[in-house]
Amino acid sequence: MSGKSISLRAHAKVNLSLYVTGRRDDGYHDIVSFMQGVSLYDEVTVALTDDGQVPETPAAGGFTYQSAPLRMGGYQVTLASDAEEMPYDMRNLALRGAAAVLGPAAEAAAGADGAGADLPQIRITVRKRLPVAAGIAGGSGNAAASMLAVDHLLGYPYSLRELMARGAGVGADVPFSLLMNAYYNREELADLPGIAEASPAAVMCGIGDVVEPAEPLEYEVLMMNPGTGISTALAYRAIDERPEPDRGPYDLFYNAFEEYTYRTDSEAWRLREAMEKHLHADHTLLSGSGPTTVAYYKCKTAALQDFETAQTAGWMDSNWKIWHAHSGGEEV
Repeated sequence: MSGKSISLRAHAKVNLSLYVTGRRDDGYHDIVSFMQGVSLYDEVTVALTDDGQVPETPAAGGFTYQSAPLRMGGYQVTLASDAEEMPYDMRNLALRGAAAVLGPAAEAAAGADGAGADLPQIRITVRKRLPVAAGIAGGSGNAAASMLAVDHLLGYPYSLRELMARGAGVGADVPFSLLMNAYYNREELADLPGIAEASPAAVMCGIGDVVEPAEPLEYEVLMMNPGTGISTALAYRAIDERPEPDRGPYDLFYNAFEEYTYRTDSEAWRLREAMEKHLHADHTLLSGSGPTTVAYYKCKTAALQDFETAQTAGWMDSNWKIWHAHSGGEEV
């Protein structure tokens, strides 16, 4: 079997600010947001064989869940992961990202009856470490890593900016996730055209398709998740029903979704109140539409002390999760 593969880190992001500035005629929303990456990530491996043989699962194994084979352009693609809660069809952003590079995906499974067995085979594996539907772009990071990896395996037919343009059709956070994950994987992607522009932080405008690299702001962060989920579509609908006032300068540590998310998700609100009471952060802010809330620290010692105390002092509910990470710098 002849083939090649690449493994990339699919980093999560946080929003240090998120303004919704209007709704377009096509139903999409304009935003202004300062985003940057964090040191938490999923692991995405993409393998390609050109002899019709399905690439082998990485030696670590554990990828119990798998999609049906899908034709994308002249390739047959499968997705496997250790995460039961992910979708294993074209709702999955890693598959949609691959399709954005390879060509439209066939919804019908190919290969079950031998069809497509002669095509070059691509196997995407995602080792999940990040929560699903948490407002930290875990799925968008998987899409970005999938797109970057497929582009690499095909010999870089697309530059970074061209991938970002294609990623805008996959999801609103995907262009930034491409910019940021290209940065954190820049050694593996050294030959990607435009890699010099990759950045761990950016100001996002439009529907997330206008991406301007920015100087990162370094923080230690505690990311806390209440174990619930938020529909981004419903959150935007709530903003449509109750438009934001014009707030003038786009300051940091403001999130337009906080009012909706904390009002509709009582567990997320209880978590936020507990964080405000027990942590010693400089700022706390919802990330994306939530429900993950992030505590920001300039002092690493304070962050580590709060992280240790949260796990031993008894104020956390059993369904709450907490992660310590670095945001905005080189630590990965």
